[in-house]
Amino acid sequence: MVTRRDFLRLAAGAGAVAATAPLVGVSAGAATRSKAAGSPVPKTADIEVAWWGGTTRDARTEGVIELFEKIHPGWHLTPFFSNFSDYFDAMNVRAAANNLPDVLQLGGSYVPEYANEHQLLSLDRYSYGDPADRYKSGNVIDLEGFDTGQLLGGTVGRHLYAVTLGGNMPAVVYNKSMLAKAGMQPPPKGYSWTDFANYLAELKKSLPKGVYPCDDNSGTGGPVMQVWVQQKYQHMYTRSGQLSFGVPELEGYFQYWAALRAKGLIVPGTLEAAAIENGTNEGNPLVLGQAAFTFIWSNYLSQYQPLMKDTIGMIRYPLGPKGSLVGDFTQASQFFSVSAHSKAPYVAAEFINFCVNNGHAVQALGVERGIPAAVRNEKVVLASPRLTASDRAEVAFESEYGPLTRGQPVAPGKSGALTTIFQNAAQDIALGTASVTDASEQAMSLAQKALS
Repeated sequence: MVTRRDFLRLAAGAGAVAATAPLVGVSAGAATRSKAAGSPVPKTADIEVAWWGGTTRDARTEGVIELFEKIHPGWHLTPFFSNFSDYFDAMNVRAAANNLPDVLQLGGSYVPEYANEHQLLSLDRYSYGDPADRYKSGNVIDLEGFDTGQLLGGTVGRHLYAVTLGGNMPAVVYNKSMLAKAGMQPPPKGYSWTDFANYLAELKKSLPKGVYPCDDNSGTGGPVMQVWVQQKYQHMYTRSGQLSFGVPELEGYFQYWAALRAKGLIVPGTLEAAAIENGTNEGNPLVLGQAAFTFIWSNYLSQYQPLMKDTIGMIRYPLGPKGSLVGDFTQASQFFSVSAHSKAPYVAAEFINFCVNNGHAVQALGVERGIPAAVRNEKVVLASPRLTASDRAEVAFESEYGPLTRGQPVAPGKSGALTTIFQNAAQDIALGTASVTDASEQAMSLAQKALS
C-alpha cells in the first residue's frame, strides 16, 4: 500500500500527473449520495462561509462557491473574507453573540477553543471514513484515507469538530532572485541558528540600501518560537496544558532576534509593525522587497509567488545545537468547521465535503491551503493544469522534509490567546518600549494566566 509520504515522494520525482486523470466527487455523485442518505435535504438554503487569507485564496474560494451553487441552484452561499487579525476580531465578537458563520475557517489552536465554548457543531454524524457507511443517514463528508494526524487536529474530546483543508509544515521562504544578484546561495542543509545569523551578516554586505537580510519573525510569520522551543523540549505544552518552558528560554529566544536587530540583519520594528497592521500577504516585507528571508509556512510559497516578480524558494528551518530534538512538524494548515448555531448544518457539511472531495473544487483550491489530506485528492491536485511551478515546489518540499519532522499534538484550548501575547511582547522589544527581560517576564505571566 502506498502511504501518504510515499506518494508525496513519488509525485515530486515524477512531476505532473497526467491532466486527463478522472475527477472525483462530481455533481451526479454528490446528488445521488444526498438522496440516498435519507436526511432532510432542504431545497433552498442560505448559508455564510467565512475565511481569511490573501487575494489568491479569496479568488480560489469564491470560484469553488460558484461551482457549488451551480450544482445546488437552490442553495446560496454568502462569503465573508478578511485578513487574519480582522477575521478573528470579527469571529470573537460573533461567537459571543452565538452568531458565527455557518462554515468558518479555523486554525488548529482555535478549534479546541471554539469547541470548548460550545460554538462548533460536532461533525461525527455528518462524516464517515469507512466506504460501507457512505449511505447511512446524514453521512456526507467522506474522510476515507485522510491523514490521521490532520484529522486529530480537528478532534476535541474524541469528537470531530473540524475538517482539514490541507497539510503544511514550517518553512523559510527566500528571494532566489535577490540572492543571485548578491552572488550567494541559500544556507546549506543542516544549518543551525548560529549559522543563519552568520549567513545574514554576510548577505547584508551585498544587499542594496533599504533591503534587509531577513524579516523580523520574532513574534509573527511562522511558528518560529514553537520550533525553537521544541528543539529543546518534546513539545511546547505539557500534558496538563501548561507551557513546557519558562522565562529564561523565552528571554533567550527574544535575545536571538534582538541581536540580529542590533546588527541591522532584520527589518526594523517600525517596518514590522506596519506589516502587522496591514495584515495581508501584500504587506509582507518579503513580498514588498524589503527582506530576503522570512519564516512562515510551506503553503505560503504558492501565496507569495503570484504577488512577486522575483522568483522565491524554500528551505527548512535552522536546526538546534548538536543533540537537539526535531522542532519542526507537519500539521493541518487550516480547517473548515460548522457553527453550532447553523440553521442549515446539512448544507454546511455538504459544502465542506465539496471542498475536500469534489475533483473540480480540489483542483480549484490547489495547494494554497496546503497539500490535500487524502492521497486520492493529492492525485487530483497534481493532475491540475492550474498547478504552478511554486505549487510543485511546495509538494517537493514536503516530500523531502515532511518525513523528517514530527507530528503536531493538539494544543490546549486557550493557546490561541498566546499568539497575541507573544506578538505584543516581540513588538514591544522591536519598538524599544520594553527590554527583552521585562517583555519576557510580562509575556510569560500573561501566558500562564491565559492557559489556566
